[in-house]
Amino acid sequence: MKLTQFATAAILVLLAVAGYLTLKSDLEEKDAARNEIMKALVAKVDKLAEKQAPPPVVSPPPAPPVPDKVTPAPAPAAGKPQAA
Repeated sequence: MKLTQFATAAILVLLAVAGYLTLKSDLEEKDAARNEIMKALVAKVDKLAEKQAPPPVVSPPPAPPVPDKVTPAPAPAAGKPQAA
């Protein structure tokens, strides 16, 4: 193996390791920020859980059922007298 090939391979390995470590540290920072947010949310939920819920509201009675279909009475024919 020539020295230039070895040097090129070493540089590529170093670049790959540097990229990996950079990505890893960025992810760790994001995870730390996410954990802080989650802890704050859990604290708020715990605080809300300690509060007492208001009494339930009594619902009104159900409405009477509506008939399915109403058939109207036939209209009287025009011009004919109605029988009483």
